[in-house]
Amino acid sequence: MTTNQARQFEMLQRVRLFAGQHGDVIASKTATQYVDIIARSVDDINAHRVTGLSARHAGSKVRAAARRDLERRLLAVSQAARIFGPEARALFRLPRPRSDHRIVTAAHVFLHNIDPLRDHLHNIGLPDDVIPQLEASLDAFLGALDVRRGNKQTHAVATAHIDHALSAGMDALRTLDIIVTNALHDNAALSAAWSQARKVDYSRRTRRRPRKPSPLTKFGDLPRPTDV
Repeated sequence: MTTNQARQFEMLQRVRLFAGQHGDVIASKTATQYVDIIARSVDDINAHRVTGLSARHAGSKVRAAARRDLERRLLAVSQAARIFGPEARALFRLPRPRSDHRIVTAAHVFLHNIDPLRDHLHNIGLPDDVIPQLEASLDAFLGALDVRRGNKQTHAVATAHIDHALSAGMDALRTLDIIVTNALHDNAALSAAWSQARKVDYSRRTRRRPRKPSPLTKFGDLPRPTDV
């Protein structure tokens, strides 16, 4: 949710609370229908916020751990391959910068070219199952990336549902505002409370820490112009 959407959602929650506390004042059938729409919107947004946030963060630790493991194994092979000459060094060079796509590509290249070096790698201290370990590590990382893509799709769907629910709630509020304003025209206290409940302060801004002023040369430190 954007900042403005979050503020609109907070306002819909206040409107729902107001309607619950003062339902006797705005008890018309029409008003109740719009209050119900707003209540459903709030419930839908709450549900999809949980889904979206869960999907956004789920699997991130697994992906990070799988990536670190794969990078560690690639680095071990890359460092070992240096002793076999410039051609091997070029074949087993790690990419920079190391994006997910480049790491996966490098792993495929390593596995494609590593078999002739199998015995040599064992002789310089790498484990006998260095190739199966590298394959398993690559599979784990690819699986984590698939989960991440699925989570992104889930998050996108949740965001779309939130947008739809918020739009429905705001549309209902526009009509409800007219009904409540007319119903409370002779009740100044409740009119003020309603105005406060349905107000969205779009002008609010997040406070920022003031920047430290950069050190400037004092006028007293400047050299005086040469007298003419």
